[in-house]
Amino acid sequence: MRIAVVPAIVAALVSCASDRSGPLEKPTDSVIPWKEQAERNPGRFAPRLYVAYDAVSRRDWAEFDRLSRSLEEQAEVESKLSGPLGTLFLAAGQAGPAARSAGWLEKARRALEKGCNDPDCGADLPFNLGAVCFLLRDYPAASTALQQSLERKPDHADAVTLLVRSLLEQGEPAGALRWLEKAHSTIAAGERLELTGLCHYMMGQHAQAIQAYEASLEVVSGSVRLWHNLGLCYEESRQTEKARECFAKADALRRSAPGNSGPR
Repeated sequence: MRIAVVPAIVAALVSCASDRSGPLEKPTDSVIPWKEQAERNPGRFAPRLYVAYDAVSRRDWAEFDRLSRSLEEQAEVESKLSGPLGTLFLAAGQAGPAARSAGWLEKARRALEKGCNDPDCGADLPFNLGAVCFLLRDYPAASTALQQSLERKPDHADAVTLLVRSLLEQGEPAGALRWLEKAHSTIAAGERLELTGLCHYMMGQHAQAIQAYEASLEVVSGSVRLWHNLGLCYEESRQTEKARECFAKADALRRSAPGNSGPR
């Protein structure tokens, strides 16, 4: 049996598997003033950027393509616009049809790399670059960008969490654990304890993993994933009866709430 890993950060890493090709709904009222500004001032970047985000939210990919092309042309001339453009393509890559997601994420990566060259770019652009690289499964590049984000904002909880996940994907649980210990008060207790348990499990330290998972279950008791992983730790420790009880608890929770794998 294989340990169930923690899902990716929802705020930054939503599904890339939508196959919708047309708009879900009409433009929202809030975007109308931006559309009017874009029509009156076709050279202004911000109004068209906002309208492009609205197109992403409605899955209107024809409108998004039209707007993003003009935004790309402007960002080529004004490099300071690369960061906002990259973040837009990250949103499209997260929400778009699977057949186009990777292409948009690659565009996001190139634009964000350019934006991160600015020493005053702050913490958010390196974080977004790290998220893009994570989605593209380039975990070393993700780790580098996320550490850059944390240099600028040490208490960036999402950056710490995604960095830990990236290090775990690279098979570096000891490094991930050091970051968890360093950011002890930054990450929510349940998530921190679960990730700590996963680090110890991957290092073969099953007693410490059990301790962390049990502490996590005191915070989030209804997680199928946590009970399953705790059961694996007991199984590895040859505590068969306790392992069986944990697996039974996980199965009962799964039956009572199909699709439940714990906190997301």
